[in-house]
Amino acid sequence: MKDQSVTAYWLASVCLGLSVSTAAAQEALRSSIAGEEASAQRRRALEDQPANLKLGPASLLIGASMSLELNDNVNYSDQLRQNDLIFRPALNVIAAVPLTDENALFGTLDLGYAKYLRYSQYDRLLIAPGTQLGLDMYVKDFHFNVHDDIAVTDVPVAQGTISGAGNYGEFSNTAGLTADWDLNKVIATVGFDHQNSIATVSSFSYLNRRSENFFGRAAYEFSSSLTGGPEASAGFTAYDQHVLSDSLNYSFGAFANWQLSSHISIHPRAGFTAFVFSQGANGQVTPNSSSYYMSLEMSHKLNDFVSYAVDAGRQIRLGINSELIDLWYAHPRIEWRVIDQVGLGTHLAFENGTDSGTSLLVASERYTLLGGGINVTYRLMEKLLVGLDYDYTVKSSNISERNYHQNKIQLRFQYTF
Repeated sequence: MKDQSVTAYWLASVCLGLSVSTAAAQEALRSSIAGEEASAQRRRALEDQPANLKLGPASLLIGASMSLELNDNVNYSDQLRQNDLIFRPALNVIAAVPLTDENALFGTLDLGYAKYLRYSQYDRLLIAPGTQLGLDMYVKDFHFNVHDDIAVTDVPVAQGTISGAGNYGEFSNTAGLTADWDLNKVIATVGFDHQNSIATVSSFSYLNRRSENFFGRAAYEFSSSLTGGPEASAGFTAYDQHVLSDSLNYSFGAFANWQLSSHISIHPRAGFTAFVFSQGANGQVTPNSSSYYMSLEMSHKLNDFVSYAVDAGRQIRLGINSELIDLWYAHPRIEWRVIDQVGLGTHLAFENGTDSGTSLLVASERYTLLGGGINVTYRLMEKLLVGLDYDYTVKSSNISERNYHQNKIQLRFQYTF
């Protein structure tokens, strides 16, 4: 039970951090859905959270990890391939301070560093998504969540749009408030997030921006296993430079959460989204865009040994080499529990992206990204987990110099004090 409680709390924190890190207002809807579940998991974990350090009422769980990564293409380019060995030490901290039986302060920190043995110009500090400080408050039928999330990432969210850039990175800070109102059969949610995003290298400084996002939804309980209802959002993004156009984004649609059985859960979402662009500094006007979004998340535990999950759909979001990217994606994964103390996972990745708006390349890019991998973990001791990962990725683009393939092997050691 100890490991399960730790895992629940950590996954809740990571899930919430990831969900609020995206600038597009459409993604803020995913934030509210994930945020509610994250809050429930935090409450359950706080009731019996193990800790290796106590400071008054504060409970802290501290761990450290070290990864050795062998990568045969650190700059995502088949024309000028660079291979390297990367050392990735990291410190992990989970902290909770109960204020009352239900209200609590919480915080997580995942701080790391990437040290490249050959290409030291790529060395960087990393703060993993999920690093956050937050407050959960319950007042009668209302739940309030105040949060501030930070991240410094070296793998972009829109990974497929990056080629020939081994030093791409982004710092993001997202602060916001979410409120849930329990009306018995309906839970109404509204929220606001402010985000600042800053590129960590000057060549991508044109992506520095700030975003204001508002979202709302109403979850109606049709039965004990099925909830769903409408969702809507609106947001504004303004760039510091005028290379890409500022935009207003709004969306509306519907979602559902269906617990088909104790082993199967399904979460569909679909709706309409639109972007309205401001006039650029050179007088050029990017055409407005409207389309639909959709996604399906499904998880299924087949038996005690095999479980799988699929996350697939379509989304329109802010681009890197143009104003927008139209992205189709599918990320299936399978977990195998065949040998005691050994965890085995396999995963695949598919992305098909198309740039739209002002292209910063020789032409608007259309690409397909395919990938897959396997990871094995073994609990060497009670507090020491060892993992070995292999990933292969290949990108095919209509711009030939942006094609690449990459092999990556990583050996991980994770210790909980």
